[in-house]
Amino acid sequence: MSVTLRAVLSGAEAEALGIDVAVLAARGIALSPEDGITTDHADIVLLAGAGLPTRIRSLASTYPDCKIAAVIEMSVDDALSCLASGALGVLLAPLPADRLARILVQIAAGGYFIDQRIAQMLALRQLKKILEPFSALSSREYDVFCLLADGKSLAEIAVQLGVSRKTVSNTQTQIKLKLGLSGRPAIVACAKRHGLVG
Repeated sequence: MSVTLRAVLSGAEAEALGIDVAVLAARGIALSPEDGITTDHADIVLLAGAGLPTRIRSLASTYPDCKIAAVIEMSVDDALSCLASGALGVLLAPLPADRLARILVQIAAGGYFIDQRIAQMLALRQLKKILEPFSALSSREYDVFCLLADGKSLAEIAVQLGVSRKTVSNTQTQIKLKLGLSGRPAIVACAKRHGLVG
């Protein structure tokens, strides 16, 4: 399968991510700037950098048939946000170009890809949620708890979850009541104690 990759990466960004452009080119995958993205020229779009969920939603609504993959930092919450926004793949850098090429072909064919390290963290988080005292929390409360424990501000959480800051604040209050925690430091300590954050 021949894949045309329109990646929102400059040469410097590709280099910083450890992507060997020459190896991709040998596989028929070319990099181009974001303004070069069109549905008739791109089978898959690779995004990296800030504001990924918003950029993914924008591309997905403009080009619904185009497959999107995201290169992220080591964050389960970022991975979930990207997937919820419409990405079919979540990758961690650095990634050897030959492996990246195989992954992009898989995603372009309609498959999903989640980096093994992220998938393991997702599985562990779900397992811990089942086995630990977080069963009192709703799914939304648990998500907010994890984001608070990761050090996200209420405003950042609101943007990531697509709700108001007031909703996040009310959810934080419910979390503290249900878990008997007094504030942000206690939330972080609880999350660390249960292995949800490093």
